[in-house]
Amino acid sequence: MNTIKSLVIALVFVHTGICGAVIAQHHSPVQDHSAAVAKHLNLSPTQEKQLKELHLKAEKRLKAIEADSKLDKKGKDSAKEKLHKEMMGQAKKFLTADQLQQLSRMHANGQAEMHLRGMLKELGLDEGQKAAVEALVTSTKAQMEAIQKDNTLTDSQKADQASALHSATIHKVYDLLNPEQKAAFAKMMHGPTPK
Repeated sequence: MNTIKSLVIALVFVHTGICGAVIAQHHSPVQDHSAAVAKHLNLSPTQEKQLKELHLKAEKRLKAIEADSKLDKKGKDSAKEKLHKEMMGQAKKFLTADQLQQLSRMHANGQAEMHLRGMLKELGLDEGQKAAVEALVTSTKAQMEAIQKDNTLTDSQKADQASALHSATIHKVYDLLNPEQKAAFAKMMHGPTPK
């Protein structure tokens, strides 16, 4: 069920584009990503420069991992995770605790987004389903923002409400699928289907 929750979180982040940036012709994707992250985290110019340098180093090492023919998929995944931990350790030197927490969430959601894109492609949603998912994502995003902005709720209450919203959204997404897609979705999740 946690994987399904990640799917819904990814849907929201795909829609909002928090990790994305508009790619200008004179910028590299790393510069654009760094700028988008800097804006989201409200970084100072010094922090932004440090983050950009960290992203560039990580990109070079990531390319080397991908190009390493000695590593199988598991080995590459392990190397990528090690790289991520190392980069987060370096980020701790110049980011606040709150900024680090937000960055970790962005990374997790970015991973979920990649997983989501693969799943949606495999499920082969038709145009009607895609439109319905988009409407659901828009609604969920608005509700999630309202929960997060509600200062009358404790963090625990916000988490409970967000969890309930995720669960409801999961079921709504599942209901949009045809029987073959539901079977494929359940197989992808390696667990029980939502009822």
